Amino acid sequence: MTYQHIHLPVNGEKITFKNGVIQVPDQPIITYIEGMVSVLMYRQ
Repeated sequence: MTYQHIHLPVNGEKITFKNGVIQVPDQPIITYIEGMVSVLMYRQ
């Protein structure tokens, strides 16, 4: 897949889970989406 405005890192690695444990490589790829907000709403 090609991206018009996104440049993927050459040496980055995915953060994964193995046997229920998070595996963070030395050069992780961390996703950041500007302008996106997650809101948790609780009903009483």
